[in-house]
Amino acid sequence: MPLGLGRRKKAPPLVENEEAEPGRGGLGVGEPGPLGGGGA
Repeated sequence: MPLGLGRRKKAPPLVENEEAEPGRGGLGVGEPGPLGGGGA
């Protein structure tokens, strides 16, 4: 759980949805713009 915050503290809302894979989770969760576009 804390791994998401440590690895990608840039995406706090994503961590709540996909704490394991906030970067990839964001694409499927509902924030494909900022995170999937060039957030990571």
